[in-house]
Amino acid sequence: MKKKAVLPSREEIENNKSALAEYLKKIISGTITVRTKKETVSDRLKLLSDELLLMKGQKMPYSILCTIVTDKTGLQVSEQTLRKFCQENLDFPRAKDSNTADRSRGSTLTKNLKATRTGNRNNSEQNESELDLSGFDNETV
Repeated sequence: MKKKAVLPSREEIENNKSALAEYLKKIISGTITVRTKKETVSDRLKLLSDELLLMKGQKMPYSILCTIVTDKTGLQVSEQTLRKFCQENLDFPRAKDSNTADRSRGSTLTKNLKATRTGNRNNSEQNESELDLSGFDNETV
């Protein structure tokens, strides 16, 4: 069962309006800074921005960088969070997927192998170990 919220009286609100206005003016002028109650790991990583920038372009794996950040600062951060923060806030380069061509070749090889094996089962004259691998180098196989 949920409790009903107790609303302040009109007089209380009227009496506190001036205090609210003064407080908001201090926030606007920068005299007071207000933080949200919930701070995220990214908020804490912003404190380490200058130090993390030292690693920009060094090609250090994020898993190692996570371990270093945790060991030296006590800030528990996942590899994914650190990668996202560095790429979005510090302009770290994104990984280039150089394996795309190899994957598509591998997929084609797999399809060819399946097709050849199916053909071999249907053709009793061919040996099942004879596969057409033309167009593929030894590394792919």
